[in-house]
Amino acid sequence: MKTQMNTRNGIIAIAMVVLMAWTGLPVLAQEDDYVEGGRNWDLMIGGGGILMPKYLGSDEVEFMPVPFLNASLRTRYVNLFVNVEEGAGISLRLSQSFPLILSAGVNIGDGREHDAADVLKGTPDIENSYVVFGAAELDLPPAVGELSATVTYAPTTMNYKEAERSDTDYDGLLVSVDWDNDIDFSRRFRIDFGIGLTWMNADYAEANYSLMYPTDRLTKTFKAKSGIQDVHASTQVIYGLSERLG
Repeated sequence: MKTQMNTRNGIIAIAMVVLMAWTGLPVLAQEDDYVEGGRNWDLMIGGGGILMPKYLGSDEVEFMPVPFLNASLRTRYVNLFVNVEEGAGISLRLSQSFPLILSAGVNIGDGREHDAADVLKGTPDIENSYVVFGAAELDLPPAVGELSATVTYAPTTMNYKEAERSDTDYDGLLVSVDWDNDIDFSRRFRIDFGIGLTWMNADYAEANYSLMYPTDRLTKTFKAKSGIQDVHASTQVIYGLSERLG
């Protein structure tokens, strides 16, 4: 579940870090379980960057600064979360003895504009304002890490500027399988890392990767099919400057 970022997000990230330093919000020592009378919330704020294709289907890669936000609130029965990667949602641990966590939520969608690159002139705008997801996570022992599967529904519209070409709606579907783990070097220094892959259905492939009509630059039409959309990896380095600033 990735979104296009821009320079403004990088500025927002810096502002958030400054705000965190000013207010002194705790950012370390995250816990997973509800504790009666304890501090059942976490907030981690920072900034980083993403190296990714300029748009879906592009062979040109660009670096984009992104804010980092990971906030959670634990209650006796469910947990609430907000983060940059997944969005906003709710999770439920079915049993303390069985490490299965179910979650659902909503995130900002992704899209593409016909003027994002010269080669896209004459192609439609791809509009996907939001996505809805459901996930199952198996929290294994620390030496093994976490295994998760996520199903994402992405309602998408192929919006043509030409009046004679009708817009088309698609029911995009993505299925991701991921493995994540972390290494704690000390109470203040931790590295999180993960790998995974994403499968897309025919609707998602056609909406984002097909060329239904030829253009001046793209003369051959192409209809994409379902299959593997991407293989991805991520790393997050978290360092605490103090007990209340990270």
